[in-house]
Amino acid sequence: MRVVALISGGKDSCYNMMQCMADHHEIVALANLKPKDQDELDSYMYQTVGHHAIDLYAEAMDLPLFRRTIEGSSKLTVNSYLPTEGDEVEDLYELLKEIKEKVKVDAVSCGAILSNYQRLRVENVCSRLGLTSLAYLWQRDQSELLQEMLSASLEAIIIKTACLGLDPKEHLGRSLKDIQPHLLDMNKKYGLNVCGEGGEYETFVIDCPIFKKRLLIDEGSVEKVISQNDSMVGYLNLKKVSLQSKSSQVTDNSVSLVYDSKRTIEEIDALSREANISIDDVVKEVDKEAMKNKQENLIGFSGDKVLFSERPEIGMAFISSVIAFHHEDVTLVQSSKKAMNNLQECVKEKGYKLEDVVSVNLWVNNMSVFAEVNNVYKTYFAHKPPIRACVQAPLPKNVHWQLDCILTKENPNNRTNLHVQGISHWAPANIGPYSQANTTNGYDFYAGQIAMVPGTLDIIPGGITNQCHLAARNAFRAIRVHSKNKPNLVIIYVTALENVVLAENVWRYHFDRTYSAPGIQTKESVDDCHMISCVLPVLPKNALIEYQAIRIDGGEESLSLKADFKRNELYKLDYETRELCRKDESIPFYEVFVSCEHPLSLVGKESELVKDVINFPNLSRILYERPLKIFFNQSLFQYDRISSALESNGFTGAISLIPVNYVKKENGLFNLFVL
Repeated sequence: MRVVALISGGKDSCYNMMQCMADHHEIVALANLKPKDQDELDSYMYQTVGHHAIDLYAEAMDLPLFRRTIEGSSKLTVNSYLPTEGDEVEDLYELLKEIKEKVKVDAVSCGAILSNYQRLRVENVCSRLGLTSLAYLWQRDQSELLQEMLSASLEAIIIKTACLGLDPKEHLGRSLKDIQPHLLDMNKKYGLNVCGEGGEYETFVIDCPIFKKRLLIDEGSVEKVISQNDSMVGYLNLKKVSLQSKSSQVTDNSVSLVYDSKRTIEEIDALSREANISIDDVVKEVDKEAMKNKQENLIGFSGDKVLFSERPEIGMAFISSVIAFHHEDVTLVQSSKKAMNNLQECVKEKGYKLEDVVSVNLWVNNMSVFAEVNNVYKTYFAHKPPIRACVQAPLPKNVHWQLDCILTKENPNNRTNLHVQGISHWAPANIGPYSQANTTNGYDFYAGQIAMVPGTLDIIPGGITNQCHLAARNAFRAIRVHSKNKPNLVIIYVTALENVVLAENVWRYHFDRTYSAPGIQTKESVDDCHMISCVLPVLPKNALIEYQAIRIDGGEESLSLKADFKRNELYKLDYETRELCRKDESIPFYEVFVSCEHPLSLVGKESELVKDVINFPNLSRILYERPLKIFFNQSLFQYDRISSALESNGFTGAISLIPVNYVKKENGLFNLFVL
């Protein structure tokens, strides 16, 4: 892509340009916002120390520089952003808008490492202008990143200090390389952010491999040394800076030291070898006939009957059976709009708003229709959208797609949301109108994660093992950034039965690896993460694995897992039940997995099975007030018969029926669970 780089003169914005070039993007212009009439602006958003020397950057790189004076101030300082008149973010919008009118650009380089404040605002501006944010430093380990910068021949000096452990008179003007050991010591002693992400210090780059000329500081003076909160604050005024020609520019050695997307693949290759988790070779060869869609047309559903359940005690509600039907005289877009309007009407009728939706599962009959469906879907969700998992399921033949969702009564400003749209090497940016994570009323909901290489958004090569490891790493990176809580439930989607055990073992490996690492602190939860697995025909981008994690609220106490087993000798059925229980004996999660020695003997017996299961003591106690989700073997049972059986037994709440190719294993019939 053709990239305009936001530059401050500091190490982060400069090194992110190097990252862009390492991933084969082209820097075509530079952009900078400068203070009105003072050397430093006290800005939430921009580094302005050293702005006098920025003009020389353009000459050093032989690129056009676009600058704009900051007219606004930090008006909207919450951890989200909507266009606000007079806010300094609008100065960035106007600057990039001007550049886009004069230069062909596709993306914006941004050096954010930890600042959600900065990242969100750059992403907001990029979204409004149809540009992609490239923030390759996002969530990088700071000690590792600093060493990487220095190893890649980035030379910078300290031009501002503002923390305990850094003395303006001693450290201003010193090279970043010289001061690195001191920064690491201060990190251990005072918790200083090694890359200065807490505002501890700021830098000015004087040379790096992508500069055609080197910057020389001919004259500078220490200014405004003041005492503030037990630390000395001061900055270096760059009074005179000149350029010096270089004999060479980018060297192969320097470029090879810059982290790029190939490094992600190398890391996952190494991780797969280290974990040494093998594919289950016990599974019999899958019957291809069983993989064909056996679902008949859904009869007796108009599509207007949206189902609703509410749980006031946890402040949440659940909606299911939002269905877009296939009709010969109705287009997919029209059918999709009708279904989404039905959702909107139900939400309004029950006293909610679409902004209250925090989690969505979208099931499509054919992944080829996804783009059209998504174009309709995204018009209904905008700011802080819900998380989403979208997969292909063998739905009834006259159904394009179906949707179920979770809503909350909690004030939107009190919810925690993770919505990363910029490309980085951390985890995949959201490639649709959804967030990576939402927390409400103690529950954490996470979007489905597949094995996309974050820097390219392509599926990693190397087959199912590599895909499991990268998908799990992507999931846990989002989880760790968003919450200190461990997930206690994960739904695993695979496209082949023989990959179920591998996918489960890899998740368990990453769960243990994440929460046994030194220094990791979490709120207590169940020690393991319960897994629900199923086999589906197709996943997004033809991925082989997808993980969707949830953290169920356990209150102040940790949840305990209770398992039980029951056998029905008449039909040779095995019932495995699992409950996540609180100390007060309430049950926030209940699951029944049903398997059978001879699955074909159960064809057509949906009514008997449903009646048998819902009479389980603990399940019958909570079933009728809870939302219900059932994964069922589509080659054995029919959607409308299960629905009728539930209705005839008095269940009228939010029921999500999902036909799948296999439920956990070859003889799995269905998996029923309630939240």
